[in-house]
Amino acid sequence: MAYSIGAAIPFGLFEAPIPPKAEALRLGFGDVDAVLSSYAQQLQCVELRTVRAHSDPRLVAHAVKQLRERGLTVTIHGTLDEVDAFFAPYAELLTLDWQPLYNVTVHPAASHDETVRLLHAICSQIEQNGYPFFITLENQRITEKKPFGLCEEIAEVVNQVDSEHLGICFDFGHQLSNTNKEIADPVTDRFLSQVRHTHIHSYYEGRTHFPLDHGTTALDQNLMALAAHQFDGVLSLELSAERYAEQIPIRESFEHSVMILKTAATLTENKAHAITFYQNEYLAAMRAAKQQFDEAENAVTLVGPSAYVMKFGDTRIAVDIAPNVLSLGEDEQAFLADWINGFDAYILSHAHKDHYDPAFLSKLSPHIVTLVPDFMVSETPQAVHTTPGFERTFGDVTVTVFESGHKHGIAGVQEYGFSIRYRGETYVFPCDVRNFTFPFPAFENVRYLFAHLWLGKANALNLYDNPTIDAFCTFLKQFKFKDCYLAHLEDIHRPLNDMWSAVHVQAVTQKLPNVRPFSVGDVLKF
Repeated sequence: MAYSIGAAIPFGLFEAPIPPKAEALRLGFGDVDAVLSSYAQQLQCVELRTVRAHSDPRLVAHAVKQLRERGLTVTIHGTLDEVDAFFAPYAELLTLDWQPLYNVTVHPAASHDETVRLLHAICSQIEQNGYPFFITLENQRITEKKPFGLCEEIAEVVNQVDSEHLGICFDFGHQLSNTNKEIADPVTDRFLSQVRHTHIHSYYEGRTHFPLDHGTTALDQNLMALAAHQFDGVLSLELSAERYAEQIPIRESFEHSVMILKTAATLTENKAHAITFYQNEYLAAMRAAKQQFDEAENAVTLVGPSAYVMKFGDTRIAVDIAPNVLSLGEDEQAFLADWINGFDAYILSHAHKDHYDPAFLSKLSPHIVTLVPDFMVSETPQAVHTTPGFERTFGDVTVTVFESGHKHGIAGVQEYGFSIRYRGETYVFPCDVRNFTFPFPAFENVRYLFAHLWLGKANALNLYDNPTIDAFCTFLKQFKFKDCYLAHLEDIHRPLNDMWSAVHVQAVTQKLPNVRPFSVGDVLKF
């Protein structure tokens, strides 16, 4: 998904006097220059909102010039009107070569037929005169005064006008508002395939256009849907500071919203790439990893976000392999089973589906010793139920089981982690820790710590004031490791706000040295 990150700015900021709606934003930042500077530092694109038929063409050109001089691409929120009225505020802009194309977003008229008529006339004028405009028609929140504009109604208008100068602006908040008010407003493939621009804001306490750190946005489902349709437009915040100025800090909430949107967009790319990897590239990557693994004396690799395959000399151990959440095909699962069936031991940590796959366990050879926590049931032939303090030696390797802090308050399930002692050094696998103050055993001479990244439930989009980052780092430090590898990344069955990725690893590595990401297909030789 190629995209730009943008935000709406009140056109009134460029007027004198500044009208009340724009004044709320100015006061929140201090002055107009502070607003423009902040936008220029954090964004690629700015949308002027709203330019109307009566707007002064000189002021429109002045506003665009101010934004262009700060390196920002400009889009415009206009109004749907008769041809002459629609183009009137852009009279001066049309004579200036400041930008090759302007996206102008408009709301629909009161009816399908009226919307089609007006858009057809505007698009014909763009075609005839070569105007640098592309129009995007926005889905809108349905009210008694605005009865038309559901997503599929917008898609039908765009199809009927059938112009290369017309697409769709997908307003996340409007669609979410309709849905929350039990108005059926499905987002279809036909709609998504024509989206060229977006308006993104939260639905909060029954109102729209709130910052992303308040309320809900449906970011996950909408960004993933757009990625599936190769969206390459602007992800544009459309916040109305005047609606929440008395209850929410304007500048802080804007900066948080930008960070949330950037993080969500990055995670969308990561998740889309990960899905493609598991669907198309997994088997080749695993074959390459297995070759490196087989050639090494000692090695650890990942065959899933938290599924380990390891060897210490002649001893080979697998941990928590769960193809059931990765949508792997039969060939991929057969490859994994064939690889693991030559192993000495298989370790289970807990019963969550991304760690425990009974169907895969049924494919294991009878000779493999399976270490199963005493709180789980296993029908594997050589299941050995473990308790904290349990030890089992395989060749030169000693596996020791310990209670781990997976439960967080009343959430979570019981879990056992484990350590491996090999040639005087310790390798620690705490697994899915959620309680970072849980009392872990003291370990001596920890060479590698293999930890699973987790920065709070449904908190993956929050990198601006997340206290769990410090708590996680404090948890890691207690192991006094030489090196730490963070797994549990790009777990594709998770929503964006609960999926950990490289951006979160970076938040940790800024605070701790000797911490590195550990992703599927990586092979650590030692």
